[in-house]
Amino acid sequence: MTKQNEKISRLLKTVLRMFFAVSIIGGLIWFHRKQLLHCLVSFDYRFVLPALLCYFLQIAAGAWRWRRLALLQGFNLSGFEAFSLTMQGCFFSLVIPGGAIGGDVVKMGLLAQRRQPGSRAEGIFTIFMDRITGMIALFALAILLLLKFFPKIPEMQIPGISINTSGIQLAALGVLLLCTAGITAGIAVFFHRFLRKTPGINWILEKIDSRFNNMASRMTAMADEYAKYPGTVALLTVASIFFVHLVLTLPLCFLLAGAGVDLNMEMLILTATAVTVGNIAGLIPLTPGGIGLRDLTIIAILSAGGINAGTGEAAQLMSTGLYVIVNLCGGFFFAFDGSRIHSTGNRNE
Repeated sequence: MTKQNEKISRLLKTVLRMFFAVSIIGGLIWFHRKQLLHCLVSFDYRFVLPALLCYFLQIAAGAWRWRRLALLQGFNLSGFEAFSLTMQGCFFSLVIPGGAIGGDVVKMGLLAQRRQPGSRAEGIFTIFMDRITGMIALFALAILLLLKFFPKIPEMQIPGISINTSGIQLAALGVLLLCTAGITAGIAVFFHRFLRKTPGINWILEKIDSRFNNMASRMTAMADEYAKYPGTVALLTVASIFFVHLVLTLPLCFLLAGAGVDLNMEMLILTATAVTVGNIAGLIPLTPGGIGLRDLTIIAILSAGGINAGTGEAAQLMSTGLYVIVNLCGGFFFAFDGSRIHSTGNRNE
């Protein structure tokens, strides 16, 4: 395939992803347009500001996590540098194909431009490790919430609507298995020496080394470096559950409150479950930044939990609007970014 054809193919994929996202959002708006309009008219817009601030707080917490992981590999990022690059990654996760993964790829490129000679792989692995830590935290939170949510599924009722609770239980079980597999895979990175005993693993790693300048060997060596700090990695994982993923549920909580929903403990657990599972669905790179798939999943869970369809949609679509605004702010950091990363060589942080 020529470079011209590759560009055309990427452009078509981007357009299709955008069309898919717009179709989902458009359908959600159209089918409940009257309820949405009523909700927006009566909405208490004082709840928008705290919801917006929570998005920035979540990004700041994620930047802190990455900074701590980078310090363990000798990259002395300032707090502002970590936040700036994280914001830029959020921006590109929205505007290029690949969702969050696409944003990470660009973030790796931005970090590589600032690297010291010979440290590119180490810098890239800090982002990879940050993603692993975040995914383990996300999956662990999803398991905890789904286990709390699972016994309530047979009791779910929506006036005038028949709910297939068996189907919901099956879907919840599937997510539980997926999260368990994800956590297992993330932890397995630290036990690559045991995995090498599996037939074929060494051959794959050697092929990667020969093609990408000993990349696999350097990556596994860095995994060993992180394995020296199990307490720090575990602390960052637990902190991510509270200050990244649970904080990410707060914008929707504020917006539901603004829509008149009484957020008792049961509703808070339902909202946290919806957002957490929705964020897992948003990792599927079928739409820009997971928009559409995330919304559909969250609204479906809220509806199954008894929140009025129009109310749930209004709150979630407003939440997505704030999400887009915050991610687009990353473009300003990219446009005016002039900072540099310095390697300290100190791994005793």
